[in-house]
Amino acid sequence: METTLRPQIPMYCLQGAAYVCALGAAAAVDGCVGWPFAVVDKTGAPLATVEAHGGYDDEGLFIRVTGEGLTDEMVAGIRDRISAWQDEISRRQGAVAGPLAPLLEDYVDRLVGFGREVEVVFPNGNIAARGTFCGVDVWGRATVRTASGRELEVAPEQASLHLVG
Repeated sequence: METTLRPQIPMYCLQGAAYVCALGAAAAVDGCVGWPFAVVDKTGAPLATVEAHGGYDDEGLFIRVTGEGLTDEMVAGIRDRISAWQDEISRRQGAVAGPLAPLLEDYVDRLVGFGREVEVVFPNGNIAARGTFCGVDVWGRATVRTASGRELEVAPEQASLHLVG
């Protein structure tokens, strides 16, 4: 399934589009989000994948949303959440600390594994670290606290998080 959205947001906020789309899809089916932007059930089992790519063309800024397993209900949820995100950014006159700032609390509330033990896994499958998934910042980076107390900030392009146990 593919849909194109044209929110009126600052260009730098495009970085948060996939997170917002995953949140909207998950909320539409009372599901959860698997960091960074997977739609999962409460156990972490996959329901759908979400990809959101943005850019700028002759008509202005756009977000192209694609994914596997997306239902019409999820796409409607994505549209609603993108609209609410746009409205909140507009209300703040585009001055947000990062693209997820207007919805970070909602995003964290839907995360599977938040506060649980996870492994930080590199794209090649090697485990980088193990610790507690303890935070997400306004740019979408996850924070994992290791047993030694060290905090790792992880961006989606660097590694994924896998629940332990």
